[in-house]
Amino acid sequence: MKRALALGLGTHVKSGEMGRIYFSAASDPALHPLLWDFVIGHYDAFVAKVPSVWQGKVVYYASVAACTPQGAEQLQQFFGARAKNLDGGPRAVAQSVEGVKLCAARVAKHQQH
Repeated sequence: MKRALALGLGTHVKSGEMGRIYFSAASDPALHPLLWDFVIGHYDAFVAKVPSVWQGKVVYYASVAACTPQGAEQLQQFFGARAKNLDGGPRAVAQSVEGVKLCAARVAKHQQH
């Protein structure tokens, strides 16, 4: 899967097609840690390749790996300042952080029973 993730940032995949690779990885919980590490490690390459109207999705790809209060904090810390210059970036960060907090709250609620 690492190879597929890297392929998405290469020259053989068009920017409009790369989302399919990352949305596929985002849909598989087993791949979430790998996706988080990849997005964080290749953030600049993502932003450079993704069309400006989709740049906020870069935050989403990383957020699926986080479902804890600490994950929400890490997401905010990494993307907060970086996303200020992206189209829709601040909103994407806010929505992603909220989604992670809601995920963590659901997990905590189910663990109480």
